Amino acid sequence: MPGRLQQIRKSIESRLDSLQAQAEALDAQLAATKREAQQRIERQKQALRDALDHLKKEIQRQSGVAEEKRQKLATAVDQLKVQIALGRADALDALEAQLKKLRESVAQFEAQAESHLAGASHQLNAAADIVMRRYVQACDALHAELQAARTRLKREIGERGPALEQRKRELDEKIAAIKKQLAEQRKRQAEKWKQFQRELQPALSQITKAFKSLLS
Repeated sequence: MPGRLQQIRKSIESRLDSLQAQAEALDAQLAATKREAQQRIERQKQALRDALDHLKKEIQRQSGVAEEKRQKLATAVDQLKVQIALGRADALDALEAQLKKLRESVAQFEAQAESHLAGASHQLNAAADIVMRRYVQACDALHAELQAARTRLKREIGERGPALEQRKRELDEKIAAIKKQLAEQRKRQAEKWKQFQRELQPALSQITKAFKSLLS
């Protein structure tokens, strides 16, 4: 049975949040200067560090989690925060390396977190669930920002002048269409969750494929 973090990641709400973050990041990165792009990445890094701090503090309050496990999870949080702080994404090769390191560090942290919380997930209260959701959202937002920055750099390297501007306009139109789809899916989710849950799955898969096409 998947741990709580994986359950949150697989939820419809989290998948919509992740896709929304990709749409917003790509939209902003394509319009940003180099300095603005880096500032957006730094803000997302700080948001993830803040989310990890809240997660760390809340888990310490959970009496259902053994003291040893709480301390091990706190150490894992601190280690991930160090990895997040490393490097700057101001060149394509550096950005590729940072994306790879982020994926590896997050996967390692979440595996450790699930292990430390195993057997206690049913005892975690609503406050713990909220901070875990906040962590997942912040993590996905940083990943989306780095992916969008990579796409921006690739476009700038591969295209110049009018060709680049035309490509940006085409991407803007596709992003706007995807944002509209996301808004429609969120509205349907809020109105009739159970009825549309099964129907949402293929729709989300289609939107995910559209993003992969844009980011490739």
